[in-house]
Amino acid sequence: MERSGPLTRTYPESSLFAGETYPYPHATEELHQGDPSPLTGELSIRSLSASSSSQSSDGWRNRKREAANAWQALRSKLTKAFIESVAPSSSMCDSCNTVISEPVMCEDCTSRPIFCGECAVESQRENVQFHHLVQFKNGYRSTFKFCRELNASQHSCSKKYLKSMRLFDKHGMAFSIQVTFCHCTNDTESLVRCGYWPSSPRNPTCAISICLLKWIATFLLETQSSLKFICQSLKWLHGIADNDISYLYRTLTDETFEEFRHFYFLISHLQGEGLDIDDGTPCPACPKEEGNIFVSFDANVGLVRKSNSGTSSQPPKHSTSCFKNIELLETLFKYIHFSHI
Repeated sequence: MERSGPLTRTYPESSLFAGETYPYPHATEELHQGDPSPLTGELSIRSLSASSSSQSSDGWRNRKREAANAWQALRSKLTKAFIESVAPSSSMCDSCNTVISEPVMCEDCTSRPIFCGECAVESQRENVQFHHLVQFKNGYRSTFKFCRELNASQHSCSKKYLKSMRLFDKHGMAFSIQVTFCHCTNDTESLVRCGYWPSSPRNPTCAISICLLKWIATFLLETQSSLKFICQSLKWLHGIADNDISYLYRTLTDETFEEFRHFYFLISHLQGEGLDIDDGTPCPACPKEEGNIFVSFDANVGLVRKSNSGTSSQPPKHSTSCFKNIELLETLFKYIHFSHI
């Protein structure tokens, strides 16, 4: 029987040594042709795995290439469609059907309606979301400014009064508005019912959209950014003026945002006045009336504890759900200290 040469190994095309043949390092004897090789199964599995991986990679590249080519084919059409959408499509008011020379367009409405000045103001009187209106005048595009109104009095009352305020909408845009309040309800409660958070607990002169504050709170937790950087992001995103962003930042850092975060926590967990629902902190396995409770905790006792790190004028908003009382910790540390003496 004719004998074969030394056992060799050919690497697949996807490997580092593609197409090259080398003696197998553990082959110390020659094999007869027709004899089953102990390495045949191993090499076949590895070749099949490499082939499958190569096919999967090729398929992924082909899908990426097809998607990129499809986007490239649409690029000029999408650009043209967007440019056409930011300019008025006609010179006639959609509300009163009169021909206008200085059309006003609402950028927040899906249909991008065209108004004359009077119809634009009228369309926004009952819109508490404060849509962004732009006016086209002498070939220039600018923000359409007018006296906005917000009716915070949700009932018929003879004790109504007007108050000038600065309002930040859900995009962070600032508006000077006239708010209608009444003496039957506190101003702060009336603003919350309209979807805006007051800047102070007494006699607020500014209100911030609750939707905007929820976005800031979520962005703060997810990205670990500072309030200052988040306000700067709003500035670049919507082209907000520097003085408006500075005013918003000062308002948020004046205990306003911290109180809103606690308010948002209470609302999210259905906690508050008249509500006694589990907020998720109690252990579901521990007995509530009778039985043994096994307590386990962990702490980094080696951390430096500074007595002058600052004080708070109010008790903890979350009580002892996250941290234990400082007097209890002092007693525990003294016990640990004396137990090791």
